[in-house]
Amino acid sequence: MGSRSVTGDGRRLRIPADIRRLAELRALVREAAHDAGAASDMVDDLVQAVDEAATNAIVHGYSGQPGWVEVAVV
Repeated sequence: MGSRSVTGDGRRLRIPADIRRLAELRALVREAAHDAGAASDMVDDLVQAVDEAATNAIVHGYSGQPGWVEVAVV
């Protein structure tokens, strides 16, 4: 599991740059958006956008090399 924390300035997640780990990222974004009162269609769009951005960073940025993906919800 990734490193997940909640601090006074928001929620943070750090996971290895591995597309198999993106479910953790999607769950964090979905939970935070729901908690913020976002409408369901907006939540879905936000989750998809963050997932696509992270996927592109992993696939095209890291190109199979080790690394990290960090997300902060503030």
